[in-house]
Amino acid sequence: MFEEMMVRNCAPTLAGIKIGSLFNCTCLSGHDVFDRIRRLNK
Repeated sequence: MFEEMMVRNCAPTLAGIKIGSLFNCTCLSGHDVFDRIRRLNK
């Protein structure tokens, strides 16, 4: 679910079309969000 949300909301930024993307996501903690982003970056 998190991965789909990242792709759907950040695709223009990842493709270099937009400068940045902002969106809300519901997670248990900020630490959880950073862990998920680190896994996606790998």
